[in-house]
Amino acid sequence: SLDGCEVVAIASRSLETADAFATSHAPNAKRYGSYDLLASDETIDIVYVATPSARHVQDACMCIAAGKHVLVEKCMAPSEAEAH
Repeated sequence: SLDGCEVVAIASRSLETADAFATSHAPNAKRYGSYDLLASDETIDIVYVATPSARHVQDACMCIAAGKHVLVEKCMAPSEAEAH
């Protein structure tokens, strides 16, 4: 936990999965059944991308394009070429 920070939203490929994760880890968080919906939420400032590695570039770029600050779990892409 970081002072002044809170988890305000959880997204997954299904609302059921987002709900289950939020119930266990961030009960007050909004829940989204798609990453697009989370990216379009103007109340969210920062996104932690923890999707499967093959989706990191796609999801991170979508969130950056939506004006979010992004932290990507592990590597951004399998190679430098794929990160561009």
